[in-house]
Amino acid sequence: MRSLALFAGLMLLGGGVALVWSGRQARDRTGLARLRTLLDGGAGPVERPAGFAAAWSAIGRALEEAGERSTWRDWLGVRVERAGWPLRAGEFVLVIGCAAAAGGFTFGLMAGVPGVVIGTPVGGMAPLLLLERRVRKAGERADEQLPDVLGRMAASLRAGHSLVHAIEAVAERAQPPLGPEFARVLAEHRLGRSLDEALHAMAARNGSVDLRWTVRAILVQHRTGGRLAEVLDVLAEFMRDREEVRREVRALTADGRISAVVLIGLPFLVAAALLVISPGYLSPLVAEPFGIVMLLGALLLMGAATLWIRRIVRIEV
Repeated sequence: MRSLALFAGLMLLGGGVALVWSGRQARDRTGLARLRTLLDGGAGPVERPAGFAAAWSAIGRALEEAGERSTWRDWLGVRVERAGWPLRAGEFVLVIGCAAAAGGFTFGLMAGVPGVVIGTPVGGMAPLLLLERRVRKAGERADEQLPDVLGRMAASLRAGHSLVHAIEAVAERAQPPLGPEFARVLAEHRLGRSLDEALHAMAARNGSVDLRWTVRAILVQHRTGGRLAEVLDVLAEFMRDREEVRREVRALTADGRISAVVLIGLPFLVAAALLVISPGYLSPLVAEPFGIVMLLGALLLMGAATLWIRRIVRIEV
């Protein structure tokens, strides 16, 4: 039974990845077909996705339309875009639902009803935790990359190039995530959007505080006609010093962060081991009212402890 549950979980995971990939490919093909139709003068049929890709896109659009008047769609769409995933907000909600169903099904095969109760929220939280990790890593990479990007822009400006040409040089040579971001700014500017709006949109989309400071400095100096290259050099030097301090802080707080991961993850690992070794041992936690109260209280206390530990080890520089 355990091997069957593991096999079923792997099959569900593989099927979900294949479904996401096929939906992305179908959406890319549809976008290219529409672009060709526009370039040809609007004539000719547009290719539509079929099969599972069509169902995936339809459900994703329905979820987005259902949350049109709520704030979760914009918030989730921004987070997914910062992570660099080719998904819409509605499609990511569908991914969360599929992951929750896969977790509940897999743990249910191993431990029955208690496994379903535990596996469903665990599976649903997994994509959100992965998303937050990707967003955080993307922000850290942007902060580490920004001083070199500013130095390249300053060198281009000192050589006599305009700000647009400096952005073009960064877009061509910089690595992700800032390289594609500046390339998008350049593309939006060439399509008619003002440079100020494109840079502000990039700063809001990326979420980096250092990048917002950089955009404000660039726009102020660009409007007033000051020496932008010198300002960018000062900003780059300042951000390099901040990055060194951040690394020292991360090294000093590594012990606390590892302790937090171990203390928070240990109860879930013990519960998973008990579900495999003795499936009926945890049944009172979901079958008895007092057990449910204890389980909810433990989850609330663990959530409060997680926030407390994060606040202790998180030092803003």
